[in-house]
Formats: sequence, C-alpha cells, structure tokens
Amino acid sequence: MAARRFAVDDPSPHSGKRLKDITGEDILRLVEGHIRTKADRAFYKDLSFVDDVVAAMPGNKSVVLSMRYSAETAWEVKCIASPTSEEVLELAPARTPAEVFNAMLQV
Repeated sequence: MAARRFAVDDPSPHSGKRLKDITGEDILRLVEGHIRTKADRAFYKDLSFVDDVVAAMPGNKSVVLSMRYSAETAWEVKCIASPTSEEVLELAPARTPAEVFNAMLQV
C-alpha cells in the first residue's frame, strides 16, 4: 500500500486516510470457513507464543519481546484504521480480507 501511495503522481489526496479494521472475530470466521468447522473456544490477546520464540532464539531478545507492547497498542485502539476512506480504496488492490486470507493459504 505504501509503495502504491508513493508511486502516484500526487499522493496528497491519500494523506491522513485510513484502512478498514478487521477484528479477531472476523479472522476466526475466515478460519472456521476454511476448516469447515466451528471453533469451540477462541483465545484473543494470547501472546504466549512470544515466550517460545524468545526461548528458541540466540542473542538479543528485546526486539521480539517488544511485540508484547505493540500488540497492547492495538488492543487499546490506539492504532485503529477505520473507517476506510475512498482515497485509500483507490490505492488498495480490490481484494477482500477473505481473498487475502485464501491467498496466504496458497503460499
């Protein structure tokens, strides 16, 4: 998205515009649709994987540990992206979150 913004002749109409948010529940529904079953339970805000990553990596672990703080910023709604502006939609590829999810599964 950033590359597209800088590639246009006049990026000023896109200045200060926002993307649409996707929630954890939205992502859960995409996964449930893909696996064709409903999740019994879902855990949100679970960063327990960070400890596993840090334990497995050599050297300075502070960058990976900082993931905890960046997630908190999102949870506190300090970096929201909604509502999506028309100007941003003009730059963005015309793909839905479901299409992006399916493309990631193809990799």
